[in-house]
Amino acid sequence: MIMAIAYTRLSQVDEAIRCYKRALEIKPTLPGAHYGLAFLLLKRGDGGEAAAHLEAFLASPPKSADPANVEHARRALEELRNGPLPGPAGEPPESEP
Repeated sequence: MIMAIAYTRLSQVDEAIRCYKRALEIKPTLPGAHYGLAFLLLKRGDGGEAAAHLEAFLASPPKSADPANVEHARRALEELRNGPLPGPAGEPPESEP
């Protein structure tokens, strides 16, 4: 997963997505991989697949997850389902869950 984060920071989205997907092949319950992958897929315009990863993250967020990340994921999923919500939107918080 560290490689996925590095690729994301280097704006190599396709490589980051590949790394997150590989991490999930090895361990399908990795919440950080679901979180990171969801937001990369959203940037790429793939809301359907992103929603599935947001749901997986929210089903079992790590106890150490930043509450801002959990709220951002919840909000993003709600926006995918219902359209944009009022209030600030944008990039996810910097920290990984």
